[in-house]
Amino acid sequence: MLTRTLALALSLLSANTYALSFNEALSLAEQNAPEMAARRAADEAATEMSSAAGFLPNPKLNLALDDVQLSGDSRFDLSKSKRSIGVMQDFPSESKRQAERQMAQAELSASQRQSLAIRLNVRQEAANAWLTLYFVEQKIAKLQAQQQENQLMQAKSKASLAATGGANEALSAQLEGLMLADEIDALHAEQQQALAQLARWIGPKAAQQSVTGSLPAFVTQLAKADGLQTQPEMQMAQAQLSSSQAQLALANAQKDVDWGVELGYARGTMGDNMGMLKVSIDMPWFSSGRIAPQERAALANIARSQAEVAVRQASLQQNYATLSAEYRALQSQLQRQATQVLPLLEQQVALAVANYRAGSASADQVLSARTQKLKNQLRQIELQSQLASKATQIHFLTGEQ
Repeated sequence: MLTRTLALALSLLSANTYALSFNEALSLAEQNAPEMAARRAADEAATEMSSAAGFLPNPKLNLALDDVQLSGDSRFDLSKSKRSIGVMQDFPSESKRQAERQMAQAELSASQRQSLAIRLNVRQEAANAWLTLYFVEQKIAKLQAQQQENQLMQAKSKASLAATGGANEALSAQLEGLMLADEIDALHAEQQQALAQLARWIGPKAAQQSVTGSLPAFVTQLAKADGLQTQPEMQMAQAQLSSSQAQLALANAQKDVDWGVELGYARGTMGDNMGMLKVSIDMPWFSSGRIAPQERAALANIARSQAEVAVRQASLQQNYATLSAEYRALQSQLQRQATQVLPLLEQQVALAVANYRAGSASADQVLSARTQKLKNQLRQIELQSQLASKATQIHFLTGEQ
């Protein structure tokens, strides 16, 4: 009893190990894709840079020797020179420090939103690879089922050939078998290509698993256009606008006055101790020729960023409308295929088989009807694949909403 239980557990574990669902493929792509590792490092760097923005500059230590004689009997006698030590600290204006923090935060936001866009692209590429593999395997299964029927027909035709001497039925069955083998070989090549594409995103080891499970829900539920505003491309455009606004704030902050202070201690030539306090203040008398062009450049960048937001929004809306129209057209074709075309072909095959058995139809007519049915079954799978592809594009276009 224990042995049977262990064997059952191992078989279930093996089945789970070599089965890859749609959601698992996307999760593995996020973990294993080198693009995601690069973006995680970029976000970490941007986070560290943003935390360092807006701090005061390092203080400066000043050491000085004054009144050193360069001639006479006491030349280079340091004991008769004035020695001093001091610490100086610059204080940039608060507006400059705030603008630096704003700029660093805008760069961090841009990095994070770019990471979201890369993440979405990685997940979409993994989804496309999984779906391609899924539908290729569906086609292979359909052809292999037809191949089994063909093998039975070939066996019957050989028996009929031995009994009656008629070769037409046997030749037709053999030709159909060869055509099926060719199509299966072509699909196996597509399967290997899909596996290579999937391995690109989730890793070679994980891609060795066969795909399993049902199609994602978004294939049958058209995503709404509300998600376009949260799409990473739109967020990246907004981040660029924030960066341009931070540049303007930094240019405006150049007008504010910086200052510094220095505290020092000195020992004079007579051994007397002295203290020192110095205050320095920037005099921005000649800054207008430098700051005004920076302000104009920042304003131009803001206008450009605002225009790019509008451009991306219009482009996304156009893509959504185009993909939605194509999706609905494929839906109509699939419905027509399932409710009208395939039932008629089923009737056509049944009628050809009945006539063949009654002796009023040839084997070629039966094979022709079966071939037509198979072609439309494969067409149905192809339409399902195209529909899933459109649904995937819409799903990720709207930011996986």
